Amino acid sequence: MDDERIIAIDQGTSSVKVVAFDLTGRLICSASRATPVRLDEDGTMEAEPRDWWRQLVHCLRGVLGDPLVPAGSVRGIGLCGVMHTLVPLNASRRPMGPVPLWADQRWEAQADAAVQEAASGVAELSSRSCVGRLGWLLQVRPEIKARTRLLLPVKDFLRYMLTGVAATDFHEAAGTGLALAGTHQWSGEMLERLHLAPGNLPPILDPASTAGSVSRQAADVTGLRAGTPVVVGTGDWQAALLGSCAVLPQRASLYLGTAGVLGGFSSRDDLDGVAGVTCLAAVSSTGSAIDWLAKLLLPTSSGRGRSAVEAVADLAAESSPGAHGLIFLPHLFGERGGALRPSATGTLAGLRLAHGRSDLARAVLEGTAMWLWSLAAPAMTSDPIESFIVSGGGARDPLNAIIAAAIYGRPVLIPEVVEAGALGSALLAAIGTGLVHGCADTASRWVRIRTIQKPEPDLVAVYRQVYERFSQTERVMRSLEAVSL
Repeated sequence: MDDERIIAIDQGTSSVKVVAFDLTGRLICSASRATPVRLDEDGTMEAEPRDWWRQLVHCLRGVLGDPLVPAGSVRGIGLCGVMHTLVPLNASRRPMGPVPLWADQRWEAQADAAVQEAASGVAELSSRSCVGRLGWLLQVRPEIKARTRLLLPVKDFLRYMLTGVAATDFHEAAGTGLALAGTHQWSGEMLERLHLAPGNLPPILDPASTAGSVSRQAADVTGLRAGTPVVVGTGDWQAALLGSCAVLPQRASLYLGTAGVLGGFSSRDDLDGVAGVTCLAAVSSTGSAIDWLAKLLLPTSSGRGRSAVEAVADLAAESSPGAHGLIFLPHLFGERGGALRPSATGTLAGLRLAHGRSDLARAVLEGTAMWLWSLAAPAMTSDPIESFIVSGGGARDPLNAIIAAAIYGRPVLIPEVVEAGALGSALLAAIGTGLVHGCADTASRWVRIRTIQKPEPDLVAVYRQVYERFSQTERVMRSLEAVSL
């Protein structure tokens, strides 16, 4: 058992990670590579699925090249991926070019009335956008509509490339807006509205179900052993909740990836079944704002062993809490938090000649934390949360935890494994292959807390005042979004 391994694959918005774990949830080694994202002023955010596969192959070969992770030691593979995105495949089961990602805004202004009507029938904002983006893509790219034979969420596309088996899980299916609520079935009405056939979508299975094994062709390319079982997996956020052992109200997940999400499983039983989840807040930009700032202020920092988060946090630490009066609204790519707001833009308020790079860095870290809090706070007044557990790239520097603990007024737990999505995916793979039993019990053992950051009283007082200025700035700027310039 000591030399048995589970491999987790996590395809995010702008990078893919491959992480090897042992059967106690200890991280053995990992590899990651950037996956290009095309951004444009018209609201474009799209990526090429073939880039995901190409970079995944590099990462798998890197991990399997570690002497502690020989291919024969890998007992199972789990996956998670960025949600609310569908990859059209042709008759040869290959992607047909770039696909719009979860934050792509073009459909809001360009989709025809039928697509807009179909999207309006979906209650959940991100799922509504997924329907809108898919309908818009099929509308503006009729050649894709004519050639589409299969539509797969991101992680399911990668698993299909590994196994040749098409499947998805019920969280991903719900996230597309095309499934019947609370079921393992696709909505015939929604498919008819978008002129899709039932066969265009995969079977909906449980996240820990096995969905094929590594094919001989994939084994030759990746270095994995043919026949290694691969489980269905789930969306990146659900996997992160599992890999954080986040059960409300005792512990909420503070997920700081490209975007930010606050929430958790509604009960321990829900965690055990990877079922009911509660989203307290979801915003469009946290890590993406930090990456943007790092490219502007620290263009030569890449390759020095420090992530963008760590480099920006180092700079922010040179400023003071409150960033000397500088306020940042993190709506750099429209907004989904609270409402779909494609016209929302990032804002720096209070800027003066005396401000420097460190103040800007501090304002960005504080602004992303305050925007999440502004959306989540109303829900937490009636159902208070005892603590938060931080994960994702934003968990790599303790300053984010210090800021969050002071703004949220609750302890922030920093786990040993901050890549909670990968840990949750590994857990599902271990469950699905029978290597461990019980999601809740396993998560309780696997999620180990390294540090607890308690709210610092002086910072709590400072941020109470800063939050008032932040809220006022947000209200003013939101009122201007509909004004034509």
